[in-house]
Amino acid sequence: MQSRKTNAFLVPILGSLINLVTETSVFPDCLKIASVTPILKKKGDQESLNNYRPISVLSTVAKIVEKNLSNQIMNLSESNFTLTECQFGFG
Repeated sequence: MQSRKTNAFLVPILGSLINLVTETSVFPDCLKIASVTPILKKKGDQESLNNYRPISVLSTVAKIVEKNLSNQIMNLSESNFTLTECQFGFG
């Protein structure tokens, strides 16, 4: 039952945040902060920095806001026929 109480508390706050971001076109700086961890590639010298790749971990709130904005942009593009079948990318 705790999750329902949490949802009832968080959903209005997230909704307000998403609406504010949409209305102002400003993504809060505090949501742009990521924790970056270097991960060693499978092969290579552990002493060489070139053999590491960065992994960024964003906050859950940032991911929720970004996903919502992405859905809004795609829905708007599809409803206004601004994307053709010849346009594609990573999705």
